[in-house]
Amino acid sequence: MPNVLIRNLNPEVHATLARRAAEAGQSLQQYVTEQLTIIAGRPTMAEVIDRIETRLARGGGVSEGAADTVEIIHQERDAHDDAKFGHRLDGE
Repeated sequence: MPNVLIRNLNPEVHATLARRAAEAGQSLQQYVTEQLTIIAGRPTMAEVIDRIETRLARGGGVSEGAADTVEIIHQERDAHDDAKFGHRLDGE
């Protein structure tokens, strides 16, 4: 099975993950593996937007303000990531 090595992890992030793992009755490895599996199962914002654009191109419809709503959500998530982690989590 593949492994992941994370270097230069913020100590506060490590402590939070370790605390959450303990609260869940799991090892840190089990907890992080579970969380990564959940994250990998969710579409990214880019994937969601691509799906919406594909549906629109096929004649599907959404309300006029939906694209604005998606952009606002994207901006808010980026701002949250910047404030909490000092960078965006999507790597951009």
